[in-house]
Parts: sequence; C-alpha cells; structure tokens
Amino acid sequence: MAYVLLSPILFISAGFVFLSHASLGLVILLSLMVAVIGTEVAFRLILFAIYGFNYKYKVRPYVLVDDPVCGYRLRKNIDISKVDGDLYEKYAFNPIDGRRIKFTTGALGFRGEKLNKRDGGLMIYCSGGSTTAGYGVDDDETWPAQLEKKLNEKDPDRGYKVINGGVYGWNSSQELEKIKEVIEEHDIDAIMLQQGWNEE
Repeated sequence: MAYVLLSPILFISAGFVFLSHASLGLVILLSLMVAVIGTEVAFRLILFAIYGFNYKYKVRPYVLVDDPVCGYRLRKNIDISKVDGDLYEKYAFNPIDGRRIKFTTGALGFRGEKLNKRDGGLMIYCSGGSTTAGYGVDDDETWPAQLEKKLNEKDPDRGYKVINGGVYGWNSSQELEKIKEVIEEHDIDAIMLQQGWNEE
C-alpha cells in the first residue's frame, strides 16, 4: 500500500522538477534575448550620440547598396557633395588633401553617368573595380572620363560617349553579369575591361 501511495508522489515530484528545469531554460532564453536586444539598442544610441543621423553609414556604406545579381552596386542618383553629415568610405575623399570628391551617379547607377548617345556616335562601356570607378578622384578625373575627353578632342565629329561601369571591389564574375545586362539594355559599341587586382 505504501508503494502505491508513493508512486503518485514521486511522479508529481518528478513533474515539478521537470517544470522547474523547463522554467529555468525559458528564463535563461528570455534573459539572453533581452541582453541581445538591449546591447543592440545601446550600440545604436552610442553611434547616434557620436555620429548623428548618419551613424548607419559608419556600419553600412552609403555609396554601395545591395544588388540581387551582382551582390552590390553603386547607389543610383547620388551626389555625395550634397550628403549632409559624415561619410566613412575612404574612396569618397581625396587621399592628398582629404576633401570630399565630386562623386555622382545617375538613374542607372553609373559614375558620372551620361547615356545620351548622339546620332552616329560611339558608346563605349568601361568595366572594372576601383581603378575604373575612380578611387579618391572627381568624376571627370576617372580614366573613362579622361578617355572620353581625349577621344572627342581627337575626333570631335564622332561624338564618343564613355560609360564608367566600375564598382569598388568587383571581380570579373560580377562584371560579366553587369555587362550582359548593359548589352541587352543599351546601344553599346565597344567594351573595355580593366581587371585583375580583385581576382585574388
């Protein structure tokens, strides 16, 4: 009889132990979630106090944005000279005097974009990484801009348009995807590729 009475007591005791372990696990899990969320909020408040509203550009770049095909690309329709507050991308500044460079993109996200092709003109698409995009130089100082200037000085009647399709850090696989898109959507006459450093 004692055995019969003890069995429910042992069963009930085991249930309480199980519940207390489950409750402890739940408390630990909730504590970890609160700690993570609290740390995130504190981190954002500290960054906001130091850097202001543009604190997000300290963590995520302003010039580069996500792209579903190439991973990332240049942000469309920007002029970094008109961005209020601080920027933290080193290629947005002249490495000699530290000034913010003239950096613009158009509706298609190309640096110093100009796609209006004159009748009979030639459109050249230049692809590459930071060397093509222009590291720390103004729009008109990139090699694609200089190429367009020199070609039009030599043959002004031809009406050359040179597109700067360079993106910082891109390798040839990313460029290939973009070139496919550009060829399909635009009347491109020639492609120039400057690549190598980012293949390592």
